[in-house]
Amino acid sequence: MTVEEKLEHFTSLTVSNALKNSAETLDAIRENMDESFEKYRKERLETAKKEREATLSGLKRRMNREFTAGEMHIKRKYMHKQEELKNILFTEVERRLSEYRKTSDYPAGLVRGVKKAQELAGGEEVIIYLDKEDEKFITRIKNETGITALISDFPMGGGVRAHIPSKNLLMDDSYNTRLAEIRDKYVIKAE
Repeated sequence: MTVEEKLEHFTSLTVSNALKNSAETLDAIRENMDESFEKYRKERLETAKKEREATLSGLKRRMNREFTAGEMHIKRKYMHKQEELKNILFTEVERRLSEYRKTSDYPAGLVRGVKKAQELAGGEEVIIYLDKEDEKFITRIKNETGITALISDFPMGGGVRAHIPSKNLLMDDSYNTRLAEIRDKYVIKAE
């Protein structure tokens, strides 16, 4: 083998070794880059997932707060409207009671209230109170029940109050008291 052949053989071996080594190094770099990229991709996906969940969670909280605030606003408006309708209704009831007090049936209702108090007393002393506006019916009540009614110091809006001292009992059938009780319990239901 001549020197040139040896040199060519050496060059060919060296070049093939260098190509083989560079291919192996390139494969190792490529593999390392692929692993690094895959690790980076997984980390970014995980981070993006956490950010998305945090954003969604924040949006849900905000939506819940806004929904609750809206719901409370609607409830306040509903309650206000209910109270408004209740006021209209009870204003009309009071007007009709006032009209009823002017009818001929009203004094008979007072007499029935006094008789109810007498039954409740069971023969014991009964003190009957009427509204100041009902003073004109005292004579009729005395004639029909035998009891002289007194005028109440407090407005009653009509009806009868009876005090039975022996039983320490107050029977309050005044219209103001009955209306207040009904008003407190009355609820307008939505259809």
